[in-house]
Amino acid sequence: MTQMKNKGSGTKPGSRSGQDAATGRSGSGSRSRRSGLEAKSSGRPQTKKRKRLRFSDNQKWVAGLVLLFVAGFLVLPRYVRNMQSDRFVRGKRANKVALRRFRAAEASMARGDKHGFHDEMLKALWGYMSDKFDIPTADLSKDRIREELFERSVPESQSIEYVRIISECEEAQYSPASSARMGELYREGVALISELESAIKRT
Repeated sequence: MTQMKNKGSGTKPGSRSGQDAATGRSGSGSRSRRSGLEAKSSGRPQTKKRKRLRFSDNQKWVAGLVLLFVAGFLVLPRYVRNMQSDRFVRGKRANKVALRRFRAAEASMARGDKHGFHDEMLKALWGYMSDKFDIPTADLSKDRIREELFERSVPESQSIEYVRIISECEEAQYSPASSARMGELYREGVALISELESAIKRT
């Protein structure tokens, strides 16, 4: 009897797992339904992918050329005006700068500094031509000075005198017998610069 009760009360194999599987299917189905309802109820608009503009190589070249043209059109006139302004200012100040160097040469002469005197004289003479005609000092020569003065209708006698003073200052820098001429060279240089200023202004 005991054995029959045990057999009657025992569970059938596989009945438990079948119930679990059914419960799992029903649970997953309910979760999917809930997620679908939540997605619909949220009302979030679906985002669309934005299309990126793509330019061909030719279009990029054209755009670059247009930008360069616009930049040049805007910047170049200003650059030219600044350059012209700088040249004008240098030309106007050439006489003042030369006179300041002449004063430095005079101070060297007062100290008995022969080398310093001739060095300042050369700076005044070469520097005046460089500033007045907007020519780098490295590009200047005595022939170039004569040409520039001739083009501006400066009398030939003055251009010859200008080059002579430069040559004498160059030779006298290291000559032992040059001290006696320092005062004369100084006066000749100052007077000649003043004459050139008047002659160039008339042209």
